[in-house]
Amino acid sequence: MICVFKDLKRHMNNTQGQDPVLPKVYLGITGRAEANASTEVAVVKVVLHPGFQNQSDWDNDLALIQLKEPLVMCDKVTPIPLPERGQNLADTVRGSGIITGWGWGIFFTLATSLKHLVLPLVSHSGCKAEYEGSELTPSVDDNMFCTGPSKYEENVCFGDAGSALAVKDAENGDIYAAGILSFDKSCKRYKYGVYMKISSYLPWIHSVIRGDTEKSPALRSDAMSKMYSWQP
Repeated sequence: MICVFKDLKRHMNNTQGQDPVLPKVYLGITGRAEANASTEVAVVKVVLHPGFQNQSDWDNDLALIQLKEPLVMCDKVTPIPLPERGQNLADTVRGSGIITGWGWGIFFTLATSLKHLVLPLVSHSGCKAEYEGSELTPSVDDNMFCTGPSKYEENVCFGDAGSALAVKDAENGDIYAAGILSFDKSCKRYKYGVYMKISSYLPWIHSVIRGDTEKSPALRSDAMSKMYSWQP
């Protein structure tokens, strides 16, 4: 079982060139008190994106984890699918998404139960301009996107990084994970949360999960063409 996640970092000077620490993974919980041996699943390995932290803590901010055993799906445990080809936020219901997390609340303490927010997607240019020129915030590029505060001025905060933003395709109703929250420090200080865009990383994800290389599509196509040509 492979899961997409992130937030293995603490600071790039402390993590570059080192193997990531295996995280603890708990399934089907909605309260911190439920994080115990009965809900924990074993992790086999973590695969960091090879371009992680090339220039900053937010570059290629993605990793995959492999679980030791297959998951049993139920009403409390179900995956958010990866985007299909062409699903890249161009057409989403209400121009918004839903994120869940355990981050800080209004009293600046970590949540004891899982929370969720409905957040609007915002223009790439506006978000890029907001963080441009600061070494403490992401340089927003085409592999990232942003959300703004909710209509009640709620926002992501410390501790929410690593959460997936789920969106609904307005054309066919498919729900998929559009991004993983990378910059979670908005709270009241910054306006936008910044996400790595999963659709930009599908080739790498597939290369890890399926063992694809750059030549794989051409090899598959060539093999199919030859088999068709052999038909009488």
